[in-house]
Amino acid sequence: MKNILTLVSLLLLTTCIFAQAGQKGMQFHKGSWKAALKKAAAEDKLIFMDAYTTWCGPCKKMSKEIFPMQEVADYYNAHFVNVKLDMEKG
Repeated sequence: MKNILTLVSLLLLTTCIFAQAGQKGMQFHKGSWKAALKKAAAEDKLIFMDAYTTWCGPCKKMSKEIFPMQEVADYYNAHFVNVKLDMEKG
């Protein structure tokens, strides 16, 4: 019983840590392009579009190293509606 309680506590702690980590960095719009346009108009912002592919090395580097940076996120989240588009999907 003690082991189960320890395991559950560890899983909850891990979930909380990942949930907080997911909130850092640039926030990308999850909806449709049409919804992003409406959001940008409503917030009086431009749209920043990250046009990427799954095999693109520089794209992966940007997602891993640049977009999570707080200085970058603060600027882009304040001035743009950020959108990620996989250029090989419809």
